[in-house]
Amino acid sequence: MEPMVAATQEQSTKITAAEVRERWDRAHRSLSTERQQAALNHSFMRNKQWVFWNKSTGQLEEAPRAPERVRATVNKIGPDSRRVIAKLMRRSLMFDVPPTTADDAAARASRTAEAALVDIHRRQNWERLRNDHAWTTWEGGVGALCVEWDFTAGTQLDESGAKTGDIKVSVLSVHEVGCEPGSRDVETASWWIRGQAFPSRDVQRRFKMSKEPLADAGTVDGVYRLGESGSDRADTSLTMVYTLFQRPEGDDPGGIVTIVGDQIVDEKPWYFPFSDRLNIATAIVQPLHGTWLGHTPVTDAVNIQALYNASWSSIIEHLRQAGNARLWVPMGSVDDIEELTDTPGEAVEYNPIGNLRPTYESPPAMPDWWIRQPSMLSETLDDALGQHDVSRGVAPAGVESGIALGILSENDDTPIGAFAKELGECWARVASMVLRLVERYVKETRKATIKVHGGVPEVV
Repeated sequence: MEPMVAATQEQSTKITAAEVRERWDRAHRSLSTERQQAALNHSFMRNKQWVFWNKSTGQLEEAPRAPERVRATVNKIGPDSRRVIAKLMRRSLMFDVPPTTADDAAARASRTAEAALVDIHRRQNWERLRNDHAWTTWEGGVGALCVEWDFTAGTQLDESGAKTGDIKVSVLSVHEVGCEPGSRDVETASWWIRGQAFPSRDVQRRFKMSKEPLADAGTVDGVYRLGESGSDRADTSLTMVYTLFQRPEGDDPGGIVTIVGDQIVDEKPWYFPFSDRLNIATAIVQPLHGTWLGHTPVTDAVNIQALYNASWSSIIEHLRQAGNARLWVPMGSVDDIEELTDTPGEAVEYNPIGNLRPTYESPPAMPDWWIRQPSMLSETLDDALGQHDVSRGVAPAGVESGIALGILSENDDTPIGAFAKELGECWARVASMVLRLVERYVKETRKATIKVHGGVPEVV
């Protein structure tokens, strides 16, 4: 397979490393707001919630604090999100390739295509990719799947080093995708760029570079970990790798260019068997008209979660400072006050002169609205994320009928249904691209097994 790619190398698009970087910088700046919010959502879902985005440093940083003040974190976004993703992952992916015609040959071709997808799904563990893609989409409002043909994978065909090749599907977040600013649909745009951070030594080894590239992935690295003051991981040398995918249009043959720093390290022609779309599929939680980006309920929940933490912090701080009963001991009423302990029912001898006996002062009663504030914020958070009592398997107060619980459960799952459908359609587009790549590049015979429920597995 590889010699065929090299033979058509001169037909690829002519573009320099500087042009790729310039396109990425423009795309990166146009998504600054979405990237910042996605980074904040990512941190909140992982129980790091006293953070903010520092625009001067371009990364998340821990909020300043006084050591003596209480700063509680009562995470609700994380557990509620796990319930949402768990509902989406209850069933494995299933593929249905309808026959193009009603004859037997078309039916056999349909079964073969389904077997190929099932085999790739099993070998490459698409369920793990699907889980990662669902989380990425839920965090950032949009998640992408990139489809490629890896010419270096598979088994070796002959002594020349050529290999059978294989499908490669990868999950990308909004931080790792760039396209022409203002594009309404990244899937049908003229080009898109993948920007990912990898260990510098791995980049050097992968692209056979003479020296280790510079660790220039500071901005992307800062998205996933706190600044130096709050970092809990050792510094890692990461290098950005940018890959431009430009589809053929008119006289432009398109091409695939990979750069590291200011150097083109890999260049290929547009080898995909389609030119009407790019090799990327996206899924969104809630659509934003006029853009390929999406909105996620996690963004709505972040501010409520911050208030929820502040409310609990206030209650705990008052509990620590003013929530205990204090003992008033008039001077001279107790011979040796140091003998007092916290033993329940302890007897205390006092001097009866002037009736100066020790008395307890009850802690102050807090306002009812102040005590109920966390509960009210919790209900608001549940509404924002679409999670209620029935979502957690708890019957709402006053509801005992099984029919009523079934109706409530169905209504509770309705908002997630649209998201599940969006994810399914995204994987359907990925499967269509995968089949077209397999049709073009798989020339040798391969075996796949279709597992039939309650029957004997069929080998195709």
